[in-house]
Amino acid sequence: MEVLLAEPPQFPGGKLVDGVLGQSFLRRTSYWIHYTKGFIALDTGGHLDNCLQGRALSLSLVKGRPAIPVRMGAAGERRLVLDSGASHVILTGPFAAQGRVRVASFRTATVSRAGKMLTLPLMEVGNRLWQNVLAGWLDEAAPESGGLFPAHLLRSFYVSSQKQSVLVEPGVAEPCASGPAEPPDRKDGATETGW
Repeated sequence: MEVLLAEPPQFPGGKLVDGVLGQSFLRRTSYWIHYTKGFIALDTGGHLDNCLQGRALSLSLVKGRPAIPVRMGAAGERRLVLDSGASHVILTGPFAAQGRVRVASFRTATVSRAGKMLTLPLMEVGNRLWQNVLAGWLDEAAPESGGLFPAHLLRSFYVSSQKQSVLVEPGVAEPCASGPAEPPDRKDGATETGW
């Protein structure tokens, strides 16, 4: 497991971060992230695999990060990395863009580079459908089609390391004695270890 020791960032409004769970840790367990209800559940015992239900998407790993199939209308399907830090869809590699493509500049905390912006008329993941999605397009010459998918667009998802799948906006099966139907009460502090 990789460990980075650094001062935690401070966010607007004085909010502090206790730590970051990276993919070197998360890929070893199953986990449920629920943006709407504001929780992350680590499923170290495999209980949620039996409790959660929904449409399962096949999971593949791209450089150790989970990637899911994303359908883009007439442009076809590509596997995009499920990225909790991405604010927009980012495409890499060859892409048959429809409509207007604009030159844009992209900036992260460490790098700035030129790319393009385009609008995806249709995008579908599981049962979720979006129209007219603004996307960045980088590395047109990359040999493989790929990119990043902003995880927050799903509102809730469960990554099963055992089944190598992702449930999009899962529900809790009834009855399910081995797991709660509702998220746990919020626990603050770095010493809290379980739900």
